[in-house]
Amino acid sequence: MTDKMNNTMKWVACTSEENWKQQTLSWLYGAIDRQLTPNDPLVIALSGGETPWPVFQQALGDNQMPWDKLRLIPTDERWVDLSSERSNEGRLRSLFQSTSVEVSGFRSVAETESESLKFWSSNDAALPRIALLGVGADGHFASIFTQDDYQQTGTVFSTKQGDETRLSFSLSTLLDIPEIAFLTRGRSKEKVFKEQIGTVQGFLKQRPDTPVFWME
Repeated sequence: MTDKMNNTMKWVACTSEENWKQQTLSWLYGAIDRQLTPNDPLVIALSGGETPWPVFQQALGDNQMPWDKLRLIPTDERWVDLSSERSNEGRLRSLFQSTSVEVSGFRSVAETESESLKFWSSNDAALPRIALLGVGADGHFASIFTQDDYQQTGTVFSTKQGDETRLSFSLSTLLDIPEIAFLTRGRSKEKVFKEQIGTVQGFLKQRPDTPVFWME
C-alpha cells in the first residue's frame, strides 16, 4: 500500500518481507535504468546497519543488476579497518565479491580522514546518482545525527559518535542525488516518521516525494 504520511513522503507499507524486498528492488532497478549512461559507471550509495541486508542479498540472488557498470559505496562509514565487521564498505565488499561490481567508499580512497574528505570534495564523478538510505530509531540518517551534522555544507563531513569517527555524505550532497529512497522496518521506525523524530524530517521536507519502503 502506498500513501502519504504527514504530506512529507511517499509511504510504502509492505505486507510481508518478500513484498518489502520486491517493492524496494523494483524501485532500485527502475532507478538504475533511468540513471545508467553508456560511459561512466553508475554510483549507488547504500546504507549500513542490519536492516537492508535481506534486500542486498535478494539483489545478489536476482542477479538483474548490470554489475560491471556499477560502483557501490556506503552512505557513511566508521573510520575503521576494512576488515572490521563494523566497516560498511568492508561488508559490502564481502557480500558482492562474487560479482564484477566495484565497491569503493570513504576508507579505501585515502589513508587519513582529511585525505578522504579532500578526495570526495574534488571528485564529482564519484558521487552517487542513486541512494538507498536507512534511518535510526532516533531519526538519524547516514551519519547525520545532530543539528550540527545537519548543517554541514561540504560534500562529505566528519563527525564523532561515542569513541568512533564517522565520515558521511552531507545533507546538501544527499539532497542533490536524483534518485533516493529510504528502507526501514519495525514499529519504532514507523514512529520516527509518524511523530517526526530526528534529523530525517528536515530531509523529507525538502524532498517530499521520497519513497519510504517500510514493513512491520
